Amino acid sequence: VSAGVLTVKTSTRTVEVKLDAKTEFSKGGQKAEAADLKPGLRVTVDIPEGSKDNVAHAVKIGAAGSAAAHSEHEGHQ
Repeated sequence: VSAGVLTVKTSTRTVEVKLDAKTEFSKGGQKAEAADLKPGLRVTVDIPEGSKDNVAHAVKIGAAGSAAAHSEHEGHQ
């Protein structure tokens, strides 16, 4: 995370997602914050359909190398 931008590496590309004051963070079902994001953690990012600016509505933070988190977002871009 740098200057309000989260860089996410997928299996096929790297995507930059903008974070704003309305972006909600969660980890293990509990409220979290941007400071909880660390390199290597798996994330699921919710961007509203039709968003031209790639601003995240919600970010779910998973464990590093979690197969469950990876399969959850297969094919989701």
